Amino acid sequence: SSDVCSSDLVFVVLLPGPVSWFSAILALSFGAVFGREIFGGRAILPPALIGLTFAIFSFPDAGYELQRIFEQPSNFMLAASCLPGALVLILKNLIFWRVIAGALICPLAIGLLFGDAGWERHLVLGAFAPGLLFLGAAPEGILWRHATQLAYGFLIGALIILIRTTDPTHSDGIVFAILIAGLFAPLLDRVLNWRAVRD
Repeated sequence: SSDVCSSDLVFVVLLPGPVSWFSAILALSFGAVFGREIFGGRAILPPALIGLTFAIFSFPDAGYELQRIFEQPSNFMLAASCLPGALVLILKNLIFWRVIAGALICPLAIGLLFGDAGWERHLVLGAFAPGLLFLGAAPEGILWRHATQLAYGFLIGALIILIRTTDPTHSDGIVFAILIAGLFAPLLDRVLNWRAVRD
């Protein structure tokens, strides 16, 4: 299906080059089974996200070795190349623009609050753009209430900056940020919509 193909493509884009074919197939299979099939075909988190997390923990020497994220060059072309596809997916309601907006507001708010003039560099570092647009804003596991989507996106942005600044030796932070935010999405939805739940 188109969902499976798009998940596979996102997985390949975010996978480091040195990873072997066997490791990639194993991680992708793990993500498909434990991210979707084990729940009867309904994904609670993007299967590509589960696969990437499995690969990071299972094959730490296969391209996931520690790299200082702020010493890596900005990847403006990668970020820019994601925008046309993201726009098409937004127009077709296949990804949630409120999640993207929330994640972009967070670095801006932190930059204004703490006087960090280089906040926008986070947007073009590592896999921020493809990770946010095609994993973070994907419909798997995200609840449909608008306030929850904004808060979920803001949490992703906050976690990315938190991971990158507190552990600068980490290679990126986008995968773990989306994973943690996804696990807290149901709690966010309940807290932000407690009145509707109570009624």
